[in-house]
Amino acid sequence: GGMPGGMGGMPGGGGVHVNGIPMHMFFNGMGGMPGGGRQSGGRAEEEVQPQNPFGLVGRLVTTFIRNPWTLLTLITVLSSLWSVVMFFVNRPIFIFTLFGIFFCPPQLRRQAFMLFVLVMMSGVLS
Repeated sequence: GGMPGGMGGMPGGGGVHVNGIPMHMFFNGMGGMPGGGRQSGGRAEEEVQPQNPFGLVGRLVTTFIRNPWTLLTLITVLSSLWSVVMFFVNRPIFIFTLFGIFFCPPQLRRQAFMLFVLVMMSGVLS
C-alpha cells in the first residue's frame, strides 16, 4: 500500500504530491501532471510535451505564478548564497587560507580545515 493521500513518486501511491507539481512542471516542461499512471518514472515515447515559447524564463515565471512559495524559496536561497559570497569577498584572508589548505600535505588537510572552521566561527577575524 501507498501512503495516505498518495504520492505520485511512491510505489502504490495513486495520487499526486501537490507541492511537487510546480517543480515537476519547471523541470519537465508544462505538459501533464507527475505520476500520470506510470510507476516507472520514465517518459513514454508517444508522450509529447508542449514547449513554452519563452523557454526556461517562461517556465520559471509560470511556476512562480502558480505557486508563489517557489518564488519565496528561490529568493531565500539566493539571499543565503549572496551572504556567503559577501562574507568571503569582505574577508579575503579566508580565500587564501582555503587555497593554503588545498596545498597542505594530505595527512594534515583535515586538521588544517578544522582549524580554519574553528577560527572562522569564533569571530576572531571579523
